[in-house]
Amino acid sequence: MNLDYDTAVIMLAITFPLVMTWLLVSGELELWAYLGIYGICLWGLGALKKE
Repeated sequence: MNLDYDTAVIMLAITFPLVMTWLLVSGELELWAYLGIYGICLWGLGALKKE
């Protein structure tokens, strides 16, 4: 597998649910968090599209 593909899978499949759960439990899910998560998803999808 390509390194970009592996990184994208790790970020989308592992990091995203962990970060979302932590933000929901801590009650700090605000606009900056949504924008950061959206940026991570866009980066991951961009890496997948390069395949």
